[in-house]
Amino acid sequence: MYKVGSILLFTILFCGCSVFRPSISRNMGSIGQSVDNDIISNIEIKNISKKNFFIQKAQVEISSSGLNENFLASVKFLTPDTFLISLRSKTGIEAARIYLTNDTVLINDRFNRQLIYGKPARLGMKYGLTTEILPVVFGDYISNTERLNGEPTCEKGITVLNSSLHGSKIKYIADCNEGKIIAASMESSTNQGSTDLKFGKFMKSGTVSYPSDITITYQEMIINIKIDRFESPWDGIIDFVPGKNYEIIELL
Repeated sequence: MYKVGSILLFTILFCGCSVFRPSISRNMGSIGQSVDNDIISNIEIKNISKKNFFIQKAQVEISSSGLNENFLASVKFLTPDTFLISLRSKTGIEAARIYLTNDTVLINDRFNRQLIYGKPARLGMKYGLTTEILPVVFGDYISNTERLNGEPTCEKGITVLNSSLHGSKIKYIADCNEGKIIAASMESSTNQGSTDLKFGKFMKSGTVSYPSDITITYQEMIINIKIDRFESPWDGIIDFVPGKNYEIIELL
């Protein structure tokens, strides 16, 4: 049986990233086209985290050193910063439930009957993960960051956006016409490794476009996430119930 530590990887891999070099052959725009603030605003407006959303079912596969692990995930999100992530075995048994806000981390580890608690600052120091950075997993562009490059331009319909968040450098590659991020990478101040992300097979839910196929590469590990059911806007609530009689452990 996989450990909770391994099934959390798809949410804790944002600890650093090398430069991502995509191979894209389709012509999506004019070479040298200026990317003005209207285009950047268009990318920000199309962030799925602009609205409440509910990923009802996602299939997650982790491949590393010849071993494969498969499980199911669901994600509830309430603006501006509240996540509830449920991780389950393929048979539907819940392994962990993770509650994240800008000031709280709570994890029900059902296998080990432990309730792990802490502050996002500790999670950020240990894994490089915060609620600010988590939307990048779903192809969002974080707007409240320091832009590192000048006015970017479109080359064959693609623009590169470089930014910095709390010392971590984030590189986005966006489709100028669609206004969506198609790849991202991060290089953290702690130099704990590299992570690359690719986003594909964009689908519609109402007025929202989301990537249904996400690939995360971290050193020798590859994580594939396939979103089967997505709802946005979502009118629901988030309720985290701590495990009864669980051992209480502080996140260190």
